[in-house]
Amino acid sequence: MKNLFILFFFLCSNFVFSSNLEDPLSLENSLSLKTQNNISDSLLWYIEAPLPNATVSGIAIVQGWVLSYTDITAIHLYIDDEFTTSANIDLPRDDVIEHYPQYANSPSANPGFTVGFNSRNYSDGRHILHLIVVDETGASSQIGRRYFYIDNSLNPGPKGYLESPMPGDTLWGPYPVYGWVLDEDGVERVEVLIDGLVVGKANLNGPRPDIYYAFSYYPNAARSGFVMFLDTTRIDNGFHEISIMAYDNLAQSSVLAKRQIIISNQPINTPPFGKIDWPLRDVELVGQCDDSCPGPSPDTGCYHPLNFITGWALDTGSGKDNGAVAWVELLLDGSILFNSRSDCYYDFAFDTWVNCYGITRFDVQAYYPGYTNVPQAGFKFWIDVGNLVQNGYSEGVHYLGIRAGDVENTHTVIDEIPVVFRCLYAFAGPPLRPAGYIDVPGAYEYLKETVRFIGWAIDYNRISRIRVWIDGIYWGDAVYGDARPDVYENYERSTTGYYSGWHFDMDTTLLSNSEHDLVIEVIDSAGDSRILGERRFVVFNNITTP
Repeated sequence: MKNLFILFFFLCSNFVFSSNLEDPLSLENSLSLKTQNNISDSLLWYIEAPLPNATVSGIAIVQGWVLSYTDITAIHLYIDDEFTTSANIDLPRDDVIEHYPQYANSPSANPGFTVGFNSRNYSDGRHILHLIVVDETGASSQIGRRYFYIDNSLNPGPKGYLESPMPGDTLWGPYPVYGWVLDEDGVERVEVLIDGLVVGKANLNGPRPDIYYAFSYYPNAARSGFVMFLDTTRIDNGFHEISIMAYDNLAQSSVLAKRQIIISNQPINTPPFGKIDWPLRDVELVGQCDDSCPGPSPDTGCYHPLNFITGWALDTGSGKDNGAVAWVELLLDGSILFNSRSDCYYDFAFDTWVNCYGITRFDVQAYYPGYTNVPQAGFKFWIDVGNLVQNGYSEGVHYLGIRAGDVENTHTVIDEIPVVFRCLYAFAGPPLRPAGYIDVPGAYEYLKETVRFIGWAIDYNRISRIRVWIDGIYWGDAVYGDARPDVYENYERSTTGYYSGWHFDMDTTLLSNSEHDLVIEVIDSAGDSRILGERRFVVFNNITTP
């Protein structure tokens, strides 16, 4: 929670440090105007932004703090004496509590608040704002009444914060550069610069529920994260300046940060790195173990699934030498199953590359721009679990690993995950966990009006129902059987995989404007019920008054 304290101060130049806090009751602009049913006169508060007669534009932030010995339950913002919205309250303010330690154990131990409004919804010129503070008894007080000015000709540009690296940090190898960025007009791009030269563009729209909590009045605040993995081996060792430049959709730019960093790569070759994207950890990989069932083939009289192992691998160089992945191996319980140099081939029956490295992965390129192997950084293997079991491997837990080597023959196991082998016997078999994914909504995605939830699911005991739950309430069954050629291509080469899609149309106006939890439940023909996945999203329809 202390990190949130930094965020609130960063977006506003008018703030107060603990070293120069004044007694709010002695400030002319803090004189409380009490309502008829008012809170105790012991209420202390201060409005840090906007100051009286300040000029604002874009998303204007109103922030400050309130101290009281009764619990504050709401703070409402009024502009021109009309309700606008309610503030985020109970925010940590260690500087305030340090100045007023008698409130450290009071209901207002976290006295900070912040709220924003879009100044473009109002005309240029002078306006007036105030806040209504409501406590647990229902009593209220009006605070902070002041004039301010709006100038919509100004574009303030993006706002945000660079969380890594921090000033003076030492960087080596592939280093994550990340933070968050907000703009009322939307963020078009974020550039990473070293010594004034652009070295790459960050990947946008990362989930940031903490930023949404602090700045929910910004569009897309819940997905305001950015990240780029900087290849520091392409930069000379020593002191450098890293800066972050953000551009909004109106071409207005802002420098989010400028910091001195140290690059320190050792003069040795670093090993490759990467990730297994599929299968996930602890997933059941199913094979046909019945000798009477033919296979493998795309479509047979009984299921004969082939399981894909997909992911990506990259390498950095040493000094100015180019790093490059030369080969990738699939390991099962530490033993080599396939090597991309010796076992890669094109399977015409399935129309795909098998046991190969060099699959195009533009998504990886977005996070690792400028790396030698991108965008051809993907690998794809497949295994026939039924064949493996028939040749000595047991059902149960096994470990899949990926070992990658570079052009200097430096190699390492870049990822290893536990999986579970399970057998099918013709159409009969034990209860098996479903595999699948929720594609829409994304994590902390903003939704409004009617939205189609989309995903896919595979269950080798045949899917009977897919039930949709939101906040623990059942909303209906999804439609199952949509064509998913991407699932067929990457995960399951059968009719089951091709028609594994599901969808559900959700009217979000039936939900409150807040965060919600989606749960997808799969029920198979044997009556076995499993949770396919969970996803948190944000509903953002018309805001109502209190």
